[in-house]
Amino acid sequence: MVGMLRRPRAATREICGLLSLVCGCGGDPLPGDPGCDVAEGDFVLTEVLANPDGADGTNEYVEIHNPGSTGRSLRGVVLASSRDDGTGRVEHRFGDIDVAGGAYFVVGNADADQLPDHVDYSYGSGLGNLRNATAKLSLWCGQRLIDAVSYQSTRDGYALILDGEVLPNSDRNDDVAEWCEALDAIQGFAGNSGSPGMANASCDGAPVATTCADSNGVSLASPVVGDAVITEWMANPRGLDADLEWVEVTFTSTVDVSGVRLGTGFDDLGASPFTGCSPVDAGTTVVFGASPGAAPRVDATLNVSLGNVGPRGIVLAADDEVVDQVDYDGAPEGRAWQVDASGLLCLAPMGPDYEYAEGNAGSPGLPNPTCPPALGPGMCFDDGVPRDIRPPVAGSVQVIEWMASPVSSENRTGEWVEVFVGSDADLNGLTWSDLTGPSDPLESTTCIHVAAGTLLVFARSDDPALNGGLPFVDYVLPISLNNGNESISLELGGTPLDSVTYDKSEPGTATQFDGFGVRCLASTSYGAGDFGTPGAPNPLCP
Repeated sequence: MVGMLRRPRAATREICGLLSLVCGCGGDPLPGDPGCDVAEGDFVLTEVLANPDGADGTNEYVEIHNPGSTGRSLRGVVLASSRDDGTGRVEHRFGDIDVAGGAYFVVGNADADQLPDHVDYSYGSGLGNLRNATAKLSLWCGQRLIDAVSYQSTRDGYALILDGEVLPNSDRNDDVAEWCEALDAIQGFAGNSGSPGMANASCDGAPVATTCADSNGVSLASPVVGDAVITEWMANPRGLDADLEWVEVTFTSTVDVSGVRLGTGFDDLGASPFTGCSPVDAGTTVVFGASPGAAPRVDATLNVSLGNVGPRGIVLAADDEVVDQVDYDGAPEGRAWQVDASGLLCLAPMGPDYEYAEGNAGSPGLPNPTCPPALGPGMCFDDGVPRDIRPPVAGSVQVIEWMASPVSSENRTGEWVEVFVGSDADLNGLTWSDLTGPSDPLESTTCIHVAAGTLLVFARSDDPALNGGLPFVDYVLPISLNNGNESISLELGGTPLDSVTYDKSEPGTATQFDGFGVRCLASTSYGAGDFGTPGAPNPLCP
């Protein structure tokens, strides 16, 4: 693809406004470099090969035209390369170089002793490699802008040229319709087209630098919302994050991805890994990896580091517009987050069937497994199927026995409470409360279902060696029982279901209610010798 070229006139006006106190701006030029004597438009950028066939580097070049009839010197003029927003600027300052009137002067980054025949001057490593997309080239004399052009993308082996139908000037190269891809091969420079050092050919019939086309010649646009979705990402791989992080993006439309970027936020977008016209067919999945070894298949470089802890996000953008965004809360080591075909977000399943590398679970580049059904508020999973929680009502659960003062074990670890459940119910959200306040709720995504007639033992410890030899424990008791002057209750959402109050307790003996609601001391021994019937029906009181 050949991208749009434009000259940032607004930026020139802004500079003038900022410097009006010193430059006048009423026609007086901006201050130049004392070492150069060049005005706006004295030199014109007419051609650039930023993306030569094969390795870029020393094969790149920029063509500068002197539109005047007499020679002019480039002494003190600065050639700058940057992103199209002006950031990331690097520059080269010319020495005493004369450009004849009407001549085309070609500069490149090959070493001076290795310049190709079509390049007149080496700027060395000062500019590095020219950007292949979203880039700007500009000429400056001190603070005075001489000329500038921006281009959005390039195609391997094709120089961008200013239409040669009319003589070049710094106003014409502002117009996107005046630029196109060169079609004439460069002599002695196989695989590359351009006209370095000479007048450019006419753009009549050549593709104008506006669109990218697919294999059938259909023009392609950059993706917008709905054209691409982030479907999976590994933010915390087992191993070195800097090498093993990856993001999977699925494209739902055939688009040009040359300007696609990923980041952890819109203000933190990494560089696009694509250059030139980069068509992607609908249904294609692209894996962006921090290194070639990040996943079994890596299609493009991931130029951003993902977060592991707390609320995080990933943004997919194109042409400075957000295309898709995902949010996640933390990242367990070795498990990818994924979005399944129905749009549900979940962690990748564990197990050998889901490991793409040892210790790392996910499916980069492959269809994602189906996420478990999502739970809504007040719901739980019953054999994997979500349903509404069926809470107990007041009177349907009763505290019928409690051990507050064990002697066959340490006092705190031997405490327990027995609860009778009179009707089918789910215990999700159940809390205990004593005089110090409520406990944390009994929580689970699975339905904690209890059938009518069940006896449940809540104990401080589930270890028989510590709890006095309890025959079994159903749930941990989250409160500690005082030996006297105590009140305990079962609650759901702050609503009491049942409660008991006692003034004192007998050491080594539980207090119970029999089937008629009569309270008394237990008389049957259990475990290591204390008295009570935990998990068994209570005998009749005397």
